[in-house]
Amino acid sequence: MNKKRLVKIFLLTCLIIFGFFIFEFKSFATSYQITVNGQIPPTTNDYSISITSDQAGQTIPQGTLITYTVTYGGKNNNAFVTNTNIVVNYSDDSPDGGVTHVTDYVVGSATNAVNGTTPVIDPVNRTITWSIANFDPQLVNQIVQFQLITNSDYTTSNPVPINTTADLTNSYVTMPTATTTTTYLYNANVTPTPTYTPTPTSTPTLTPTPLPTATPTSAPGPTSVQPTATPVPATPTPTIITPTPTPVPSRKGILTVDVTNLQPTLTQLLIQTTQTDKLSVKYGTQLNNLVQSQTMQAHGQDVVTLQPLQPNTTYYIEITALDRNGKIINRDTFSVHTPSTANIPVISLSSLLLNADGISINKNIFNLTGADNNQTFILPTNNPYSIFFAFSYAKDLNLVEARIQPVGQINNGGNTVLAPTYTTRMYERSPNSYVASMASPLNPGLYDLAIKSMTSTGIITQQNVGSINVLQPLHVYDNDNITPLDDARVYIEFYDFTKHDYMPLQTLYPQIKNPLFTRSDGTVYFPFPAGQYRLIISAFGHEEKTIIFSIGINPQQRFPQVSLHQDYWNISYFFRFLKETTSDFLNTLSTEIFLIGSRQSYYFLLGIILIPLSLSFLAFFAKTHMTPRTLLHFLRRHGKKGLIYRLILQDEDNKPVSDAEIYLINSEDIVIFASKTNALGICYAQIPDFKNLSLRILKPGYEPIEEKLEHYEAQNQVLNITLSKKPQHQHTKLHLFMFLCKEAFGTLFEAFLLFSLLAEVLFAFQFGWLNTAPFLILSLLNIIFWVSYLQEKSSK
Repeated sequence: MNKKRLVKIFLLTCLIIFGFFIFEFKSFATSYQITVNGQIPPTTNDYSISITSDQAGQTIPQGTLITYTVTYGGKNNNAFVTNTNIVVNYSDDSPDGGVTHVTDYVVGSATNAVNGTTPVIDPVNRTITWSIANFDPQLVNQIVQFQLITNSDYTTSNPVPINTTADLTNSYVTMPTATTTTTYLYNANVTPTPTYTPTPTSTPTLTPTPLPTATPTSAPGPTSVQPTATPVPATPTPTIITPTPTPVPSRKGILTVDVTNLQPTLTQLLIQTTQTDKLSVKYGTQLNNLVQSQTMQAHGQDVVTLQPLQPNTTYYIEITALDRNGKIINRDTFSVHTPSTANIPVISLSSLLLNADGISINKNIFNLTGADNNQTFILPTNNPYSIFFAFSYAKDLNLVEARIQPVGQINNGGNTVLAPTYTTRMYERSPNSYVASMASPLNPGLYDLAIKSMTSTGIITQQNVGSINVLQPLHVYDNDNITPLDDARVYIEFYDFTKHDYMPLQTLYPQIKNPLFTRSDGTVYFPFPAGQYRLIISAFGHEEKTIIFSIGINPQQRFPQVSLHQDYWNISYFFRFLKETTSDFLNTLSTEIFLIGSRQSYYFLLGIILIPLSLSFLAFFAKTHMTPRTLLHFLRRHGKKGLIYRLILQDEDNKPVSDAEIYLINSEDIVIFASKTNALGICYAQIPDFKNLSLRILKPGYEPIEEKLEHYEAQNQVLNITLSKKPQHQHTKLHLFMFLCKEAFGTLFEAFLLFSLLAEVLFAFQFGWLNTAPFLILSLLNIIFWVSYLQEKSSK
């Protein structure tokens, strides 16, 4: 059998076998039904999330309550039952990149989600989280609500968008972020500025431990909080009338919760409350098992310290406000995550400096005024200032803020209004040295000055470095018609605790203008350090009063309201006014020159001295008609007897002839001496031999002289020579103009000399007498030249 036949038989056999299997599979499929079940993972089409607010798209002022509604749920019954998180983020409401926020979370306003899920508020990152276990996707259009309220921390007239977002995530999907936007715009007319009355006796210290604290921000960025406001208007009576504050919607219980300290084993919370008797705090690492607790009396502002904690651990904290009957007012659950490392920044308190109106206040100033224990800065309302300080230790710093936190609250008819907390970002001026600029609060009262910092490792610290007492300024009134006194003189003295005596304020601040003068509304604004002061207050046609008062942290330590009796016919008042005006002029001149020196470099001030000093020398030469060469002859006139001769030139009218050229020529017609006469018509010449010398005198407009000296007879070394004028001689206009300019410049000699001396004395106080000695020597030489010239003039 050949090979082709065998191949055909093999292929046919394979075909028969394949057909048999096809027939059997078809029969099997006909006899049995096969069902395949499969589940497709859920997608974003299977869930929904949205957020709305009752103020969406509107522009709202401070004190406005915003109610948010988050709608969520499933859209497909085939979606899986899974653990689902709903996260609301309300941090995007900052005008300065993450430091100042225009809204606050209303404690207790967040409702539970399905299955009784409790909301957890993260005050650091400004989020609210609902962690729903076993969320059933068949539940649709579920809602949770919460509220924010706009505050008064940002008072600049710029709109600020309030962007609030909601996210839904689980192990399968991350839904697109839902957003709603409202615009905040500060309105000064919405609520009259309240008078803030501090209550330090009922307010505990905000830093019970020496640990610093910081302000949480989720999106740090450039910050420049510059509160602005209309200056305080004139007050018609000596009593400062302040408007009654209109409270924001009535709130009770917990108002705000701020994380002021977050370290690996410790956290501190600043809790502000109103109409609350007690606070209950429970915390632990599991949301449904808060095993540790604290209960304390509420004082309006309380710091709660939780320790010991575990590093790198999330803690849940339930805070409850209770009234006097133990009834719950409001409560909420918060969360913090402790950092894993402990590189805690430390501030050098001795480096703190506040600068306002060019006045720097530091620890050395407090030592003199006796306020070194509390470091209280006194500022008028809405006064710009800058803060400087340095860290003695700092590592991984990510954000540094300055916070002006009110001490206590404003109570108005049972309703509590929180004074704004001013926050601004600080910028690094040099390694570990920071600076920030802001304005003092609009509300008078006592404020804590705190520095908050946050590191890249999650550490938050806050340290109180001092106090700022914001006061209404000093007011001066006319006692007769009770109107503000404009331009009243206020001379300031402070009590120096190191000398136990009152000293002029210039000893603290040489650059200030003392006295100060009241504005048109009778006020005086000045950033004082805390201490005791004596003011001498007077006005033209009014009596003079001496006032002693103290300013500090106590409510009684405020600026006085002074009224002066009017009497325009008292002659002693007039002489006092003249005396004070003269004294003030000299003080102002001294202060202005000092300010030039303090603002500019040493070399700039050198120029201020060198210019009048140089001009005084030039004016001396212009006034005396001398040159440096003739000045040398002038100084050598007291040489050996018989050698130095005094040549006096005058015209036919016996008037001195100045600037005449004098030449002595020997027998070989060589000039052996040349000079010029000064403004007195005098020059000095060394004449060794009368018989062998000739005298040549040249002067435009006069007949020249060239004769043998032996024709003149010397008497006591004096030669009197008369020059004859040329007939019809006229000077050119240019020559006449130059002559007049030279004479005018010469008349300013005394003014330049006096000004250079005054500048040198002030320079000596600024940079020391040793640095000023060369200039004083030059001025002394100039004075010697001038005195010698005056002696010459009198001897003639």
